[in-house]
Amino acid sequence: MSFKIKTPDFDLGTIEIENIFINDFMPSADGVYVKVYLMALKLAKDYNGNQKYGNKSLSAILNIPLTDVISAWKYWESKSVVHIINKINDSNFDVEFISLRQLFIDKNYYSPHKSQDLIIKSIKETRYSALFERINQNLGNELQANERISLMTFLDKNDTDDDLVVESFNSLKRGAYTSRINTVKKRLFNWKDLDIKSVDDLLNYKSKTSETYINYKKILEALGHPWDNPTSGDKEVINKWMKEYNFDISFILTKINEITKKIRNPNMNYLDAVFTSIFKGEEPIKKAKPESKSTKKKNTFHNFSTDDENNLTEEELENMLVRNIKHR
Repeated sequence: MSFKIKTPDFDLGTIEIENIFINDFMPSADGVYVKVYLMALKLAKDYNGNQKYGNKSLSAILNIPLTDVISAWKYWESKSVVHIINKINDSNFDVEFISLRQLFIDKNYYSPHKSQDLIIKSIKETRYSALFERINQNLGNELQANERISLMTFLDKNDTDDDLVVESFNSLKRGAYTSRINTVKKRLFNWKDLDIKSVDDLLNYKSKTSETYINYKKILEALGHPWDNPTSGDKEVINKWMKEYNFDISFILTKINEITKKIRNPNMNYLDAVFTSIFKGEEPIKKAKPESKSTKKKNTFHNFSTDDENNLTEEELENMLVRNIKHR
């Protein structure tokens, strides 16, 4: 018994792409940057630098501006996915692809160069051993030695509630390893900026923000835009109505309903003016109706003013109508 792969009649070639690139790097990258990476990787595999393909060639092959190619390499170098070497100028340089598997091993596994003191500390200290056990249960896999070192170094410098640390690991993508500690650190920094010091604070914040977003959507739906996301301008004026003016969402929706019965598609500036006038105790602003312009030629009957018509008797109006018919 054996396992075999059928050899194709025509070998059109294949390229090996590491799963770490697909799982960890590709989803968050710009599509053009991914195209640049993959095409250049293919050229590197096919020719391994023996045939010169530069950034201008890549620009021509992909039919994209040279500036996009340069931006792509700057992005990938910032992610430690490639090295820019032999640089002559801003557009003329060589690119060296890095093994992402080796990058993963270097970042996540213990080596003699890592600090043994921190490794021992993570095992012996009750706080950290208990904390890492809880994190491992959440993740479904073990934190690697380098990850424990990085997290301990962060927590030694930043006093953070353990429950909040565990919570910061929630919703991390399963199978993603290379950047999860950096993601956790960013979350904890963001929460600190928002003055979130406990899980209760976090839950309260999420409750408020989710409720606020729901109110945005309710108002947009009342205006006939249920599929639109609120713009920064929408959020600014709605927040003013609710927080500064202290208007309840039900009052806002009722008022918008009244306005849209009279005015079709009122914009946010008009609504803001209405709610501001209500807040100040003034009369709500009424939108002036545009004067209708008739393209038809006026006949003799139309030449009479409205005031004249209102002063005529029914008999006089009837006689005038008869005269107009005779003139036709």
